Formats: sequence, C-alpha cells, structure tokens
Amino acid sequence: MTRRQATKRYMAMILIELLMDQKATKLTVATFLKTANLSRTTFYNHFPTGMCGLFRWTLEQQIIQKVDESIVSGDWESGCHEVVQFITRYRMFCLNLYYLADYPERRRFFEQVMKQIIHKALRHYNTRHNS
Repeated sequence: MTRRQATKRYMAMILIELLMDQKATKLTVATFLKTANLSRTTFYNHFPTGMCGLFRWTLEQQIIQKVDESIVSGDWESGCHEVVQFITRYRMFCLNLYYLADYPERRRFFEQVMKQIIHKALRHYNTRHNS
C-alpha cells in the first residue's frame, strides 16, 4: 500500500469514527482535521472536493473492496453479504451519508456502484467459464 493510500484509509477511518457519534451536517473540516491531526493542505491534496470527496471515497472503498475480494474468490454473494453487514455495523455513518446527499446524487452513486459490481462479476465468471 502506498503512503497516499494509507493516508486516505486513515482519513476514512477517522471519518467513520466521527460520523458514528454526530450528524454529518455538524461535522466541519476543522473538526475533522483536529481529530485526525492533519493539515488542511494534506486534506485537500488527497480530497480536492473536500468532505464530499472523502465521504464518497470512504463508502466506495468499503463497498467495492469487499465485493471485489468476493468476486475474485468466486463468491460474489458473500460480498453482497459483507456490504449489508457494513451497513448494519456502521448504520449511523451510512445514514449520515445517505441524508447528506440529495436524491439524484444518491441514485447516481448506487447506480454506478451496482454497474461496477455487475461488470466485475460478469467479467470474472466469463473468464473462469472460458478457461
């Protein structure tokens, strides 16, 4: 894992922790930076779009990573189960993100994620089937 990836994962972990205790609308960049012990420059170098970029990256990594691992292992169903478990375990975080985004943005996000999951699963099974 690169240093950049490690820093982003660290920021995601802090974000999840913060949003398990408070509403996203009350979370400021300043509060996040203080808790994460990061500079504003570091934050915006990793997420030029600010908190929205961090929110999206965190959720994408949590969902897509789990499904990718499951597809590669040949068990996409367990990846879907992992996603449901993540939502259950971090329901306040997920609800915060859900209510923070407007409906068209949520719809685009979930459509994009589902397309990625379906494409990856079909490619993987096609490759295995044709081997």
